[in-house]
Amino acid sequence: MSEELSITASGSTMATWITVPDGGVTSTSVQIDYKTLNGNKPNAYGNQVAIFQSGPDLPWNVTPEQVQANPNDDQDGSFNFEDLQVQMKSYLVAYAVGNDAGTDDFPLANVCATAFIPAGSDTSGNTQDFTPSVSIKAFGSDSVTVNYSMPPGQTPQTAGHYLAIWEGKAYAYDKAPMKVQPITSDQDTRSQPWNGLKLLRSTSYTVAYIAGSAQHDMACAVTFTT
Repeated sequence: MSEELSITASGSTMATWITVPDGGVTSTSVQIDYKTLNGNKPNAYGNQVAIFQSGPDLPWNVTPEQVQANPNDDQDGSFNFEDLQVQMKSYLVAYAVGNDAGTDDFPLANVCATAFIPAGSDTSGNTQDFTPSVSIKAFGSDSVTVNYSMPPGQTPQTAGHYLAIWEGKAYAYDKAPMKVQPITSDQDTRSQPWNGLKLLRSTSYTVAYIAGSAQHDMACAVTFTT
């Protein structure tokens, strides 16, 4: 049996992120600033965004006020929802890194980042942004324990989310990982054990959280060194 060691992950963490900038809410529009992982092509990879009149949890039974594909292929940028009727109610903006729905329905299963606009708020200082995270809690020669956090109300196992690992200090959109591991719980925040790995000493590895069925549905990633 390999000994598992508690560690602090070295190297940088990377994550998809959205926010509503200061003054970004008007009576008819909402502006979104976004940042995704290096190498992402949001439009080509089916990234979509929706705005809901709802609370901060993912609104599985609520029809979006508006849905649009990210119009950009830049990994970070901004765009607007227009022709809205924005009331003094709370709203949730949800960012999906893929489109597993495969239809005109907004793919909540691929959502990994949100921005909650409380009732009456029009500034980024009053919004509550959720950024996904993945980190390494512990590792051994043959296993790791991964901590992950997805938006409140997300159901990772049902949604088909999984982990992928590459040797080196980078993930890849177009290179197969060493191994993949399905998320085995519908808890939105959890520690996930991962066995059956072969980790070399003094070597860097990168783990990505994939919020969907396609490798390019990457939500966040972390690099660690054994």
